[in-house]
Amino acid sequence: LIGGCSCSLQRVRYSSPLEGGGAWGVIRNREGQPVAGARVHAYEVFPMEEDKEDVGEAPPDIETFLREELEVSPEAEKGPGTLEVDFRGPADYKSALTEQDGLYILRLPEGDFRLVARKRAPREAAPPGDIEVGPLTPEDYSSWISEPVKFGEDEQLKLDFVIQSLAKATPSFRGRYAIRAGNTAIKGVIRDASGAPISGLLVVANRRPKASRRPDFVSRPSAQDGSFTLHLPKGGQYYLGLMDELWGEHLPCRVEPGQTIEVNTGGIRERINIIRLEEDLP
Repeated sequence: LIGGCSCSLQRVRYSSPLEGGGAWGVIRNREGQPVAGARVHAYEVFPMEEDKEDVGEAPPDIETFLREELEVSPEAEKGPGTLEVDFRGPADYKSALTEQDGLYILRLPEGDFRLVARKRAPREAAPPGDIEVGPLTPEDYSSWISEPVKFGEDEQLKLDFVIQSLAKATPSFRGRYAIRAGNTAIKGVIRDASGAPISGLLVVANRRPKASRRPDFVSRPSAQDGSFTLHLPKGGQYYLGLMDELWGEHLPCRVEPGQTIEVNTGGIRERINIIRLEEDLP
């Protein structure tokens, strides 16, 4: 059992379906039946001293924020000198969706990771292959997030997960997940240069100006009328952008009233207009 996440860890010394290093195993429900349509997400845990250059200067409240927002089991402790990630953002690595046998295979490089198994309910306006973004809802299923797991070079670990419905979970489990939309958000509409609404695009928000292929926060795909809601864990200054798929390139856009949006904790910034611009010409 890893950190109360209802999963078992076994260092593999025999044949497995995984080529190279990483994790594999079976995702089951509380009744012990394999679950189809689920996947495992992996979030890298970075040593602060090694990651200072990439992380940049953290705001003064970053440690408080991370402690408040970390969705881990009660037994999972943060190691000294580590910088965690917000598990409501996009994962660093994820497996393909499981089939009827519940088997997942997740290729991972050498490093320390926290892993979680989730099954998402269908999302409105989701593009093909549902990218599963946005906060968790009561219709979703999840396991506990594991304590940090160390993967050696080409080392394989067998890690089985048990997922449960967030709507029916015990309060102690449910309380560690963002199953409600929350009351801090940015809302608006995505349009093209002619003013027509655009559906299926993702609004992304970063705490720092530097655009990243792995944004800090992501909205669900915009609706048919171009409307979007980007839920945030707390107020602050956020730098907005557009993507058509996770890990893709940022799309040229103009944000009105400005690329940088200030939102108060517990407040909703509305009437944000994002104009999708034509691709930059060489």
